[in-house]
Amino acid sequence: MIDMTKFFYGFLAAATLLPSALFAQSVTVSGDAGVGECLTPVDTLGSFFCRFQDNTTLQLITLICSASFIIGMFLVWRGLVRLMKVTDASGQEPLSGALMTLGSGVFMVAFPATIMVGVATIGAPGVWQFSISGGLGPGGAVQDDGFIGLVANFAVNAAGPLSTLVLALSVVIGLFLVASSIVDLSKLNTPNSRPPEFGAIVVKFAVGVALVNIFWLVGVVGQTFGISANGAGHFTEITARTMTYSRAAASADSLATRADLILRIALAALIPFGLIAFVRGLLILKDSAGGTRQVSMGAGFTHIVGGVALVNAEAMSCAIMNTFGVGGLAFCTG
Repeated sequence: MIDMTKFFYGFLAAATLLPSALFAQSVTVSGDAGVGECLTPVDTLGSFFCRFQDNTTLQLITLICSASFIIGMFLVWRGLVRLMKVTDASGQEPLSGALMTLGSGVFMVAFPATIMVGVATIGAPGVWQFSISGGLGPGGAVQDDGFIGLVANFAVNAAGPLSTLVLALSVVIGLFLVASSIVDLSKLNTPNSRPPEFGAIVVKFAVGVALVNIFWLVGVVGQTFGISANGAGHFTEITARTMTYSRAAASADSLATRADLILRIALAALIPFGLIAFVRGLLILKDSAGGTRQVSMGAGFTHIVGGVALVNAEAMSCAIMNTFGVGGLAFCTG
């Protein structure tokens, strides 16, 4: 007789090595931001980030979604087997455990629909289907010898691709956390199993959904602090925006105008690091709830707030300067 457990694991291994078109309409990760595609050869940080995001993250997303489908099929079969054992005289198989395994398998089989259920639960307006883009376009340079000029050149050539890479990887991490939380849920009430507590599983699921919908969540947290919501272009079109500022700075007649434009470019360089801090804050919350990390939830919230501040560096700079009555930045009044 065929060992069904080995059969499903073998089928999973084979399926995850093959490309799947099952979720092709659900997620689109592209390297084109309307400025230009990833540059060839890959000889700068920006082109490396862009090329990695364009060639790798889509495959990772497809791999996770395909594996989730196969794991879901296995859990459905396992749940049915456990359900048949509930009436055994030994009484070692609880009904709740069998039903939980069966339900978890259904959620894994319909993985994109599971994400949408989580999105609706936290009130997001259906932001699962989106594209992550951020091409490099023609290279540009800010003519300034100071530290601000160095940061501005990083913004022009690398900040945009790095931001889209962080966004794409956050989606990958989010999908993995959602799938992992459902697998942990299937282990509850299973004899001789030590899954995480139910609360930790819920937090892991919520953090996964939040990471998949990071565009929406960063805007919601920003609006909580009174910062105007930014569209996806705020993260994916940094290259186009900073190159426009760079060209304007090169032709500016006023030294003050030129300095103001270069400062705006430099502040845009903080966006990817804000996204990194935001994602790290969510992961700290997940680890704190699961008891696997000696970091408090306060540290996680601090990272989240700090990340939002860096993502909205222009607005925060204006707010701080206006608070202390300094002023002087032209873009704060423009």
